[in-house]
Amino acid sequence: MTTMTVTTEQIKELRELTQAGLLDCKKALAESGGDFEKAVEILRKKGIASAAKREGREAKEGLIGLKTKGQKGILVELNCETDFVAKTDPFQELLEKAIEKGFQEDAASLQSESFQSQVVETSAKTGEKLQLKRADLLQTEKGLIAGYLHSNKRVGVLIDLETEKPSAEAEQLGKELAMQIAAMRPTYVSRDSVPSEWIEKEKEILSEQSKDALQNKPEPVREKILQGKLGKRFEEVCLLDQRFIKDDKKTVKQIIKDFFQKTGTSVKVQRFVRYELGGSS
Repeated sequence: MTTMTVTTEQIKELRELTQAGLLDCKKALAESGGDFEKAVEILRKKGIASAAKREGREAKEGLIGLKTKGQKGILVELNCETDFVAKTDPFQELLEKAIEKGFQEDAASLQSESFQSQVVETSAKTGEKLQLKRADLLQTEKGLIAGYLHSNKRVGVLIDLETEKPSAEAEQLGKELAMQIAAMRPTYVSRDSVPSEWIEKEKEILSEQSKDALQNKPEPVREKILQGKLGKRFEEVCLLDQRFIKDDKKTVKQIIKDFFQKTGTSVKVQRFVRYELGGSS
């Protein structure tokens, strides 16, 4: 029995026609012996080709998924068109598959033909456009990865903590810091990590906003006022400078110092990733 050879061009052409996954197109062409009409019919019967009708629609609803274990954690955002579909079993099962696959392999594996085919198949089941918007896998060899997922699964955070003694206490601190990031939306870990371009631009904006108050002031005084205003901005955008949400009399930096004094374990925030449903990828 001769096996039908399917070319890459044929697969691409069928994909453009139906918007089905590459793997599904390849299988349909092989099954149809290269007959495009039959291949389209095969895809339609499976409910896959109908996804083409949904391509122009926007997928802004959905859920964020999170999994952490020891020195590894993944964050995934899966989108659909309505919050109703986000509550259905097919959608939530697909999200769980994405979390597990990404956690066991890597975030890039979720862009593979096989997984994208599952997205298209689930789209056909739900009747809505589905989109795996983004995924981030964090790993560390010098500490732990902690996370926080809000109860509505619309905000999720991963945080990389460097520590020589990973422990349940350190993990709990990580969860609290992740909750801080979810609520207060910092952009940077510390002042040291803020790009010089951002600082110069912010000083320019603050200077323009305060030009009346700075008028006729000596240069040293002008600079001191601007530095004070810039410090306030750092308190907004830098995690370590923010007021801790569970005790606003202390900064996050002070909370980390308190943890060291209490446990004898030093902890350093290396990086974090924050997802909010519908945010930029």
